[in-house]
Amino acid sequence: MQINFLNPVLDACSNVMSTMAELTIDAGKPSLRNPEETEKGGTVTGLICMRANRRAASLAIIFTEDVLQNISLRMLPDDSQDNQFLAFDLVGEISNMVIGGAKALLLKQGYNFDITLPTVIRGYDYLIAHQTQAPILRIPLESEIGTFYVEASFQGTPLTKKEKENNLAAQEEVSSLELF
Repeated sequence: MQINFLNPVLDACSNVMSTMAELTIDAGKPSLRNPEETEKGGTVTGLICMRANRRAASLAIIFTEDVLQNISLRMLPDDSQDNQFLAFDLVGEISNMVIGGAKALLLKQGYNFDITLPTVIRGYDYLIAHQTQAPILRIPLESEIGTFYVEASFQGTPLTKKEKENNLAAQEEVSSLELF
């Protein structure tokens, strides 16, 4: 796993949680997860895939139902707390915000990924099917309301100097366009 891929994901997750849920998180020690291992217990997962030229990445954010309930108390209006479907939708929204933030940070490094819509999975014994053949890193994120997890997988080679220069030049050209 390339650290220059993982750090933007963790930074974006920290930013989303602090901004939207007023929650400080601390990343724990990463571990490798067996891709055939199922997710145990009552959890809700947001899964998003990213693709670029010769590269693929996958990101999952995994919440226990208790942690998700506490996050929804911080992010949703009081009158919506009894609606468990809103809490599950919240996982998709959090996933979108995290991957959007990570994509912006990766773009500054020269990576230009296309992202999919999130898939939200809820259950007690299910497989998180990352769309890469690369190792999957699982990172615990500790907070005052409990622990949740980020899984990330990156497949492909690092950017070459020429790719990075070309991608950054293309971004500069797009940002300099006048729309009106």
